[in-house]
Amino acid sequence: MKKNKVFGYTMIALSIVSLIILILGRSSFSRNIEIVLTLMFSSFFSIGLVTVKHNALMINDKDYSVEVEDERNKLIKEKTGNIANLINIALLGAITVVFIAYDYIIPAIITGVFIFLQPVMMIFISNYLEKKI
Repeated sequence: MKKNKVFGYTMIALSIVSLIILILGRSSFSRNIEIVLTLMFSSFFSIGLVTVKHNALMINDKDYSVEVEDERNKLIKEKTGNIANLINIALLGAITVVFIAYDYIIPAIITGVFIFLQPVMMIFISNYLEKKI
């Protein structure tokens, strides 16, 4: 739990740093750098805030912690993730076919690589988690 607490506050600190850099360097940065810094701020802040709030609820709210630790809910989350992964692979396949039809070779190669990497990543991640648990 302490590790998650440090992670949450680190993400919030990084979001504040990116916001300060954005504000102070606004006139000297290109538009693309401003977009990246804005995305970094919003991503880091939201991840940090959710992590801190989740940790606080796990400690203070017993109903919330029971719901998070419930085996049925974990099974539903796993099943949802698997179905979403299958849909993502199907969509990437359709997008790859469209890219090939329009002779967009580089995007077709990139999405094709993602199609083949997704199941491989799932195998490696599941093996890692099986060893960890």
